[in-house]
Amino acid sequence: MNKSIVLQNYSKKKILSILLIIGLISLGLKLYTTDFSMLPPEDTYGYVLRGFSHINGDFSEPERKTLGWSLIIFPFLQIIDSDKLIDFINVARFLSLSISIFSIYPMYLLGRKFFDEKYSLVCAALFAFIPQLNYISTQGLSEPVYILFLILAINFVLSKDKRLTYFAFLISGILWLLRWPGIIVFAIITILYFINNKKISRNLLKYALCCMIFLLIVSPMLLNRNDQFGDPLYFSQTPQLFTGEFSRLQAENTKNIEYSISDYISDNGVIGFLDKFLLGGISNIIEQVWKISFPYMMVLLPIGIFFSFRTFDQNTRF
Repeated sequence: MNKSIVLQNYSKKKILSILLIIGLISLGLKLYTTDFSMLPPEDTYGYVLRGFSHINGDFSEPERKTLGWSLIIFPFLQIIDSDKLIDFINVARFLSLSISIFSIYPMYLLGRKFFDEKYSLVCAALFAFIPQLNYISTQGLSEPVYILFLILAINFVLSKDKRLTYFAFLISGILWLLRWPGIIVFAIITILYFINNKKISRNLLKYALCCMIFLLIVSPMLLNRNDQFGDPLYFSQTPQLFTGEFSRLQAENTKNIEYSISDYISDNGVIGFLDKFLLGGISNIIEQVWKISFPYMMVLLPIGIFFSFRTFDQNTRF
């Protein structure tokens, strides 16, 4: 028994050592692509400036963003004594970098729900080395923390300990606070919840409690938006969504334009609507997934096909 415990502890130390090495390599790759003396994307300025507003007691909701990331970074901005904006921007960048590195371990734990240790380490390594995430993790944007909470939410909803399900819905609320499309995660977590809990009738009361937790987290945002804009679900880009032009979603002079589905169909016909928003949307998704999967898809697709015909260590329940 003692020998078994010793071997188990040795295995854990070995895994942690490998994860540490993966983290250090990932850190090197991230730093290699970054020049902290250069200015980051425009969105980073917005988050930092909103952080300054929070320091001064202003927590009003932006029309096109949410407050999640600026609420996270503003306590750290108070630590810096500087009169240079780049110093405060770099605080956000170092914070997003740290979060991205920390996310490697939760990704390993998520892999463990499906595979054994060695394949889960591969999952963590692929996540740690992905070029797109390495680049964006040092820009001070909300993506790294959004990805971290997404990983945690899926970990919790798939946990054997059913009590952790509540944390999955709590985090899905935080995801909506971080990015407006985060509401989609609530639907995903709901689907996973009912797949993971086969006896629906016995779990409806628990699900109702989970929904209450979710609503409790997002209610400050919804109440603030209702007070400011007269609509708890107000988002300034929604009225222009069906114009079909990305530039109109971003431009300031189109914020007050309202263009509905019926307007688009009236101007372009049903065929034009289906071509733009159905066929065009599917085509765009395939194109973008291909781009963000490169080079991994090219390398891993043959390996995936091979393993699909070969039994190996994985949790068939998932």
